[in-house]
Amino acid sequence: MSIQEVIKTLHTDLEKGLSLTEVDRRIQLYGFNEIESKAGKSIIKMVIEQITNLFMILLLFATIVAIIVGEMGDAISILAIMAIMIAAGVIQEYRAEKALEKLKSLTIPKAKVLRNGRIVEVDSRYIVPGDILILNEGDRVAADSRLIEAHDLYVDESMLTGESRPVEKKADTVLEEDTPVADRINMVFAGTYIVRGSGKAVVVATGMSTELGKIASLVAEASREERTHLHIEMDRLAKQLGGVIAGIAFIVLILVIFLGIATPIEALLTSIALAVAAVPEGLPAVLTMILALSVTRMARRKALVRKLGAVETLGRVTVIATDKTGTLTRNEMTVKTIWIPRDKYIEVTGSGYIRQGSIKYNSKEYEYGQLPILDYLIEGAVLCNNASVDYSINPPKPIGDPLEAALYVLAYKAKIDPDKLRNKYTRTKEIPFSSERKMMSVIVKRSANLLLYSKGAPEVILEKSKYVMLEDGAIVELTPEYKELILARTEEMASKGLRVLAFAYKVLSGSEEELEKDLVFIGLTGLIDPPRPEVPEAIKKALDAGIKVIMVTGDHAVTAKAVAEMIGLPIEGKKIVTGRELEKMSNEELEEIIDDVAIFARVSPEHKLRIVKALKKKGHIVAMTGDGVNDAPALKLADVGVAMGLRGTDVAREAADLILEDDNFATIVAAIEEGRTGYNNIRKATLYLLSANMAEVLLILGSILLLEEIILTPPMILWINLVTDSIPAITLGLEPPEPDIMKIKPNQLKPLLGKTGLTYLGYIGVVLALLSGFIGYIANISHVVMSTSTYVGLSVGELAHSYNMRSPNKSLLEIGLFRNKYHILSYFIGLAVAILPIYAIPWLLEASPLALREILVSITIPHIVIFVEEARKRLLRDIP
Repeated sequence: MSIQEVIKTLHTDLEKGLSLTEVDRRIQLYGFNEIESKAGKSIIKMVIEQITNLFMILLLFATIVAIIVGEMGDAISILAIMAIMIAAGVIQEYRAEKALEKLKSLTIPKAKVLRNGRIVEVDSRYIVPGDILILNEGDRVAADSRLIEAHDLYVDESMLTGESRPVEKKADTVLEEDTPVADRINMVFAGTYIVRGSGKAVVVATGMSTELGKIASLVAEASREERTHLHIEMDRLAKQLGGVIAGIAFIVLILVIFLGIATPIEALLTSIALAVAAVPEGLPAVLTMILALSVTRMARRKALVRKLGAVETLGRVTVIATDKTGTLTRNEMTVKTIWIPRDKYIEVTGSGYIRQGSIKYNSKEYEYGQLPILDYLIEGAVLCNNASVDYSINPPKPIGDPLEAALYVLAYKAKIDPDKLRNKYTRTKEIPFSSERKMMSVIVKRSANLLLYSKGAPEVILEKSKYVMLEDGAIVELTPEYKELILARTEEMASKGLRVLAFAYKVLSGSEEELEKDLVFIGLTGLIDPPRPEVPEAIKKALDAGIKVIMVTGDHAVTAKAVAEMIGLPIEGKKIVTGRELEKMSNEELEEIIDDVAIFARVSPEHKLRIVKALKKKGHIVAMTGDGVNDAPALKLADVGVAMGLRGTDVAREAADLILEDDNFATIVAAIEEGRTGYNNIRKATLYLLSANMAEVLLILGSILLLEEIILTPPMILWINLVTDSIPAITLGLEPPEPDIMKIKPNQLKPLLGKTGLTYLGYIGVVLALLSGFIGYIANISHVVMSTSTYVGLSVGELAHSYNMRSPNKSLLEIGLFRNKYHILSYFIGLAVAILPIYAIPWLLEASPLALREILVSITIPHIVIFVEEARKRLLRDIP
């Protein structure tokens, strides 16, 4: 709409603003100008949700049984574990709900408005559509508004659009209705702030109707999080265990009654005790510890995990949808090539804002002063430029426009200090760059002459030029043939993803009516934000792991394609879809083509949400990167939201599962590797603990049938489950990645307990039960000695078996006996906590101290399980 149409539609007055009565009426009509949020969950509700987890129900069952059979110590121990797990879950959920609060903090407490003909400062929640906002430098915008005046007005919209450079705003522009938010130069938006200039604007949307409010709605919708794959796996495991435990308990009950070993009541208590033995009480705590260890390892690789469940989900990622700027590239503009007439390309080495690098002219390093045409180009690049670089910090940071900073660095590569050059040639005037002019000029004093240097878009500089300087320094007329050649080279450089700038100069006589006219064309520079050096290897690693990589960028398709080719992102036979094309597609059409898309170019953060939805509809597990407020819904909806640590907003970080400290794509791949390693280690620990439980169940079942009594006391079972086994299980979480971890496709990752896993549990349970049962048999001096020997034998057997589980499929000799030093330590600690209680506190375990012979037998024989497993690994590598 035009300004007049907006004023008419909103029934407001440009000179007086709204009356207080009208403001009250509109508050009733439109509501307050604030971000709404639903009441958060109560602590009680969070606790109930944690308790209703299937594994927690299983532990609760074990607690009730322990109380029924009079084992209060066991019940208290299990309840303590449950309390720790519930507390951890509640804290995690509380932290995960911070994103909306961060969005609310972006609305400001005060704003200046025109009311009853006077400028007043009011609480921003009382701003209504039709209010006239007064905007000044440093103000944060209170509501979405249409500009009615703009005086040199620049607005920082990075928190909304992700665009780091301030946007120049214009009031007298009328735009198409479907213009993207980032291109609406006649609008200002809630939460953005004025970096320069002043203006007036009429409020058109408040509260949840603003762009910020729409994002809040999307975040809230996306916050109805799907459960992580680990939660689903754990629930499935709990169901499997519940079924197995119930089956075993029922079989024992029937057998004991049928064989007349005990009364029905005693048989029931026996079968219940057996069921308790089958519950891996330490498993939830061990898994939490392993996830926490994985988080620590990721942090060392500059990936900060905000939610523990994301560790395992990372390992299952099938698609990474990644930003280009700063993630795949360095976010540091660099001059890569220079072109000079007649027709010569000159290579420029070096990357980013560091001083190292050179200008390769005729295979030699050019130095300032050696060639007039390059001297003039270097002078134009440095003098017609307001930027510099701060070298007091590492890495160096640009001060001013990043593109101009790259031109400043070009002087160092010509072996001249740009600041000395600026001091030598004093600037007397600047004709600034604007989006309309597309060029910038400065007048400098050089010796006795006044020189004008210009830089800008090649077509604009050519239009202003009458002459051209050649390689040998000769100045000739700029003929149509030269113009055609220069434009062809401009197009050629642009097709390679280079940002092309042209340079020209002119010696001023002092009588010019028009300064920027009859210039001498010097040459072109091609700039690019170069790829990070580690990215090509990371892309290859991701592809080898069966992970698809999609580039999602706000940049042009040509630039995105050039970067894709540089980093080895496969684009042959793939589609490149632009934001405008995406706008025209239905969700169904997008889903149809999404698997064939390599690049989404010129997309806004809003498009990311559609991309994530389409990928998930196709069954993908998606990691999506983002840094702006507008990225928050997509980050929330993605299976793994990845926020930028350096340039990301607080809202994006709060919505994300993973934060990259270095904003680097290679760090995402490293995190996926750690996620896979974490899941593998969780699986190892799960199989280890369950095989130990299986051994206990089989041992107790055998003793009931053969001896008509339970060989292990309930305290012994609980001590093994909670203490002895848990220590080595946790250190299995410290196992380094297996060499082929990033060669496995995501769909080839095995479940925690599949069919082969169940077979394995049965086999290893039999081996451990036989070995410890044999130890008890040969130590049959008395029931208590036999029981204690069996307990020690089983404890040591399970500790020895933890070595087998360091790699379920590879020999210990292959993976290295001493590679995990923490596991060696845990073995000896486990040995101590298993044996010392029978001497120090035998009453606690209902045990008896063993003689030297019995203890040596109980320690040595169980290690046979290692040799049994080594033989199995050679014969059947696919199990478990």
